[in-house]
Amino acid sequence: MRKLKFILFLVFILWPICFVQAGENSIQAEKIIRNNQQTLVFRLRTKKALQIGEKTAFSLSVFEQPGEKKIEKGQMSLEIKNGMGELETFVTAEEKEKGVYSFSYIFNNSDDYRLIISFSAKEQKKTVAGFVLTLGSKKSLTKIYLLDLLFLSAVTLILFFYRQRIFSLKVKIVIILMVLNLIIINHLQQNKKDFIAELKAEKSKDEQFFIPKETQLIFGINTEIIAEKVIGKGITINGEIKIPPQSISQVESAVSGRIILPEITLGANVKKDQVIGYLEQTLGIPEKVAVETALIDLQSKIIALESTIAPTEKRINVAKNALLRAKNDLQNKEKQLKAELEKSKTKLNNLNLEKARVLKLAEVGATSQKKEQEINMQFRVAELELQALEKEINYIIGAEALKRIREGEIQVSTIAQELEISKVQLAFLRKKQKNFTLAEKIILKAPIGGVVTEINTTNGKQVQANEHLLTISNPDKLLLEADVFEQDLAKITSAKKASFNLAAYPGEVFRIGQDKDNRLLTMGISVNQEKKTIPIIYEIKNPERKFKEGMFAQITIETSSENKKMTVPKKAISSENGEKVVYVFLGGETFFQRKIKTGSEGQNYVEVLSGLNLGERVVTDGLYQVNSFFVGKN
Repeated sequence: MRKLKFILFLVFILWPICFVQAGENSIQAEKIIRNNQQTLVFRLRTKKALQIGEKTAFSLSVFEQPGEKKIEKGQMSLEIKNGMGELETFVTAEEKEKGVYSFSYIFNNSDDYRLIISFSAKEQKKTVAGFVLTLGSKKSLTKIYLLDLLFLSAVTLILFFYRQRIFSLKVKIVIILMVLNLIIINHLQQNKKDFIAELKAEKSKDEQFFIPKETQLIFGINTEIIAEKVIGKGITINGEIKIPPQSISQVESAVSGRIILPEITLGANVKKDQVIGYLEQTLGIPEKVAVETALIDLQSKIIALESTIAPTEKRINVAKNALLRAKNDLQNKEKQLKAELEKSKTKLNNLNLEKARVLKLAEVGATSQKKEQEINMQFRVAELELQALEKEINYIIGAEALKRIREGEIQVSTIAQELEISKVQLAFLRKKQKNFTLAEKIILKAPIGGVVTEINTTNGKQVQANEHLLTISNPDKLLLEADVFEQDLAKITSAKKASFNLAAYPGEVFRIGQDKDNRLLTMGISVNQEKKTIPIIYEIKNPERKFKEGMFAQITIETSSENKKMTVPKKAISSENGEKVVYVFLGGETFFQRKIKTGSEGQNYVEVLSGLNLGERVVTDGLYQVNSFFVGKN
């Protein structure tokens, strides 16, 4: 009897202790990272369950597969983020054993934590692994079970002091208490997650892949830092790309005949005035007579113009020579008069000195009155001569003289223009005559430079006069046309700044209003009564010819500005399976694909609601090439 009681007592005591010990056992998780060059296994362990407010020690081992070879002397950085994705701290890991890196941390909240490990070793690329740390209540299983154990043990000890039969009432009570204890333990075991934390490998939301640095340079891959920016509010409308009417030209047959298009195909690039084909005429007798008559008339005009050119050239030479002589005569006369003027001034100065001397002598009675009168007369005559010379010089170099020179210059210019017009007309007529001399073969030239977008005939086909042969369009400048609803007009203070994206180029954002390439062309002044819309037209340049006529665009017209928000460039966003994704650049050769959620949109940037953190770098240029690497990796 006593042995049975003792066995029951031991079972009753040891069961909860074993359960408590099980709750304190170490837990671990693994994360496998594969890329084109290697496969790494990250094994994270902790000696006991994670508890809030208690220091938890971790050990991390990194293995290279195949095999279980630990990687030693690696460089490791660890980030711990809370459930909101905010960085809490950086943790330093020490390699206390070969290939085993140790660190510890105190968790202060009941939350899901995220541990981000960046690891690199000699001759290996940087690799990132993530683990989820789920913490529970601060209550300890040990405390709960010790209290329960203390109470039940006290009851059991009391029963051991009395000799009772196996089926006595007290023994039955003990058995009932044991059953109750087992029920409590079972209940706690089922709800162990309320008290014991979990450690598990994170399901990768970051799909890691690598692009060599040389390839990054070749593909022109650029990145931008995620930061807070003021983004503008805007309205989004749909538009269509069109070719301006002045950039479309049709080539028609001037006369009936057989068309020859030797090298022109649909989509061919042509330059202005490039020969694109020939039209071999099939003329009847009346048409041939008309052509010959026109040719004779053309030759007569050429002869008449040629006969006027030589006399006109002679006239212009005579006028130029006359103008040159007039200028030379004027210059010579001006020099002569200026020399005489200097002599007259010198003479006047000398007389002035003599006059002063005579006056001094007259004062003392040393000269006669007659001498004084003579010197005054000479001085007066010299003054008059000087004044006459000055007037003559002013006349020669004055307005009248310059007017005569200007008239001569105008005459020369007029004759020169007449000569130039005659030469242009003569060149045109000679060119026309050359076409007539091609033995009933008319040259077809491209009226504008561009792309052949339509061909309505075939090589060797007989065509009629004024028949449409082909169409040439110049796509270097295009129109982006859209309709703004009447109720949205109040929001648009200025439609000069906008942006648009195309389904053909996901993730790329094209700007309007930031430079001279893309600009607002016009905005309607009247409302379409059927649609209740106003047309708006932008001019966009297309040097690389990425834009095609008929493409539909989503246009965002900026209306106003908001406060600073965490933003991502529009051109960094791609679409995959209906979700928005970006490519995060970790550094070196490491990239991630990251899913994000966005909010309000501006002209060039979009608000980030989740999926990115401030300071991270995202790919803005070379998205297509980066996506190709990502698809190849998967």
